Amino acid sequence: MSDKVLTDDATSIEEYDDSVPQWEMHQAAVLALRAHEGQGFASVTAGDRDKTEVSWDFNPLVLPSYVNIEEHPSDPAVAPGWYTVTNRSGKVTSFQIYNPDLRTEEQPIGAVLGEVSERYACVSYPVTFAPFAEMCNNRGWDWKITCYDQGKVARMDIVVAAKEEIRAPGPKKVGDVYKYGLTIHNSLDGSSGLRVTAWAERLLCTNGMVTMQKRNLFSARHTAGAIGAIDFPVFAQEIGIMAEHVKQELMVVEEMKSHNMTTELFDRLLVEASKRGIITLPNTSEIIDPLTGNTVDYDIKGGYGWRIAKEGWDNPDANWVKVEGEDIGTLFQAYNILSGGLTHKPVWNGPATWKGNKRATLGGYTLNLKTLERRLHAVHNLMKEVMTGTTDLEKVKTTEEKLGIVLAY
Repeated sequence: MSDKVLTDDATSIEEYDDSVPQWEMHQAAVLALRAHEGQGFASVTAGDRDKTEVSWDFNPLVLPSYVNIEEHPSDPAVAPGWYTVTNRSGKVTSFQIYNPDLRTEEQPIGAVLGEVSERYACVSYPVTFAPFAEMCNNRGWDWKITCYDQGKVARMDIVVAAKEEIRAPGPKKVGDVYKYGLTIHNSLDGSSGLRVTAWAERLLCTNGMVTMQKRNLFSARHTAGAIGAIDFPVFAQEIGIMAEHVKQELMVVEEMKSHNMTTELFDRLLVEASKRGIITLPNTSEIIDPLTGNTVDYDIKGGYGWRIAKEGWDNPDANWVKVEGEDIGTLFQAYNILSGGLTHKPVWNGPATWKGNKRATLGGYTLNLKTLERRLHAVHNLMKEVMTGTTDLEKVKTTEEKLGIVLAY
């Protein structure tokens, strides 16, 4: 039998003999992974999920799809027999992927994982994960592979940093980072491609319960031009460098919990944030007392980011701020306010004048991804500079000084 398919090394094999699996690369990866696998993210198998877990070290078997024709409905000249599924040029276009290690009487070839086209690049889990494991071993990071649903999907969970490395010293508090890491997702059933997700476990309550926050960092489809074109050793190293950098920056954010901030300094921080394009200050117009000619108040318009930030400082329990206890009144609260205001865009309701008269409602604009990323990066840099003393807020004007607010009290 000879058909063109994509195998473990994601190259085209013109004469593919499905009776001779591509074992060399796969087996080397299996042996290396078995020697170094650790605990990873142990709660992955909690909640009975481990009941569907299978071994991840199988080499997928890729075979052309066949159909059995006993009697052709429109052409009696077609001989009965088995035919491959082809396109108009006679090229095989449909393939079945099997887990050959899960053979039963009902599935003698193995468990069927999925049906894919000729564009699908089939790469075994060990071959995919081995470069990441090597990167983890070099950096001293713990990792574990978990495979589910007869081998259709697998994930490699990498613990980049545990609570001992990240959490600020002192009693544990809600919101503390418990673990930080990466998950490499992959599948062999054609349902999804390769994905790299960053995650952080945060303490949900002080008895030790944790909650998970995730963010997708990378994805690639299972095609020769996508996953088949990836240089996995290089890619793994780049992911490792990025994760290490994020770990260091995460530690910086956690350290902000130990730096107190006054209301006046927070106000000066907002002025500095406006200089960097993170937020805008409001526009003001004088309200004049007709009898005395004195300025008695100011109408304030715009300045959504400034107004939301002020509200977040006064209300640390707001769902886009969410700090409590000793974290209130710290750089960490300020960090959450500036970043949360950008990502959550809460509606603001409050006074329409400087002295708190009238009412107004403002909603934030939805930022495109590029602008959002740029502003969040600016927030992080600003807060880091404040924490390290590179930016001295005592030298920054207050909002009143910046806007020229002068009232006759």
